[in-house]
Amino acid sequence: MALPQSLFDRKPRYTSRIVSEITGLTRIAMKRYEANGLLKIKRDEYRRKLYSNRDVLILAVIKQLVKVKKVSSVNGIKVILK
Repeated sequence: MALPQSLFDRKPRYTSRIVSEITGLTRIAMKRYEANGLLKIKRDEYRRKLYSNRDVLILAVIKQLVKVKKVSSVNGIKVILK
């Protein structure tokens, strides 16, 4: 079964608060992943960070890698995501 293409949409649409609720990650964790180059988050005209469906999917995968697979290094996550 193929995943819907809308999951990979790069259109910025969700605030960090909404993404935090969706993924269960803290905003601090999301900011850390962005600072380490795992995500490139867009900003709107008011400088608010907006996350795309693709960003949410990547964060969900990162959460699984950290929590379930016990991948602890950013470099390890980067290798797996590529």
